Order: sequence, then structure tokens, then C-alpha cells
Amino acid sequence: MLTAVLAGPVLVREEYRIAVMVGVLGGFTTFSTYGWETMALANEGGYSRACLNVVVTNVLAVGAVLIGYRGAQRWVGL
Repeated sequence: MLTAVLAGPVLVREEYRIAVMVGVLGGFTTFSTYGWETMALANEGGYSRACLNVVVTNVLAVGAVLIGYRGAQRWVGL
């Protein structure tokens, strides 16, 4: 719905439109896919795989944030 509104006749600055469409909607799409795939695993009887998906995805995501944050600190000299 937001994509149609922002791409239509509503006057919205280009940078705001891109920020909402890529940043906000892209984040929801990624999280929705993660949730959908986890539920699909559980519904197919793969409860251990669904739990493993949750744990591994979250550990890797937090690890990636930590590595990125520390790398940026070293790069900028903080």
C-alpha cells in the first residue's frame, strides 16, 4: 500500500520515498521472510530445525553487528 501511495500522485520528496520504500519496507520484508521460513519449518514437523534457525540467525546477526561496530570504531579511531 505504501509503495503505491508513494509512487503515485502524492507529492513526497524523492529521498523520503526511497528511505521508506527501501529502509522500512525492506526491513519488514526481510523479517517477514525470516518469520515465514521459521514457521514453515515448524509446520512441516522440523521443530528442531525451526529452533536452530532462530538461534543461528540471531547469533549471526548480533555477531555481524558487533563486528561491523567494532570495525567502524577502529576505522574511525574511536
